Amino acid sequence: MHHYALWALLEADRLGYNLQHYNPMYDDRVPEQWKIPADWSLKAQLVFDKPTGGAPEKTFEPLHQRLSVHGKDIDNSLS
Repeated sequence: MHHYALWALLEADRLGYNLQHYNPMYDDRVPEQWKIPADWSLKAQLVFDKPTGGAPEKTFEPLHQRLSVHGKDIDNSLS
């Protein structure tokens, strides 16, 4: 719920945002840099700012080319 509320507030302020998964390689440096407790567990960071342009159009391959289901005939179920 917290994530949704935060994203809704950012959207209301017309800010762009992107959730970035956190790399544990930096765990030892983060508490000192950002003055946070060393026993906190970092999972992700939410990057936000004013958008500089529109989002690019996304294109996707057909689902049957992107999804692999074992034990079921996928060609008939996705038609």
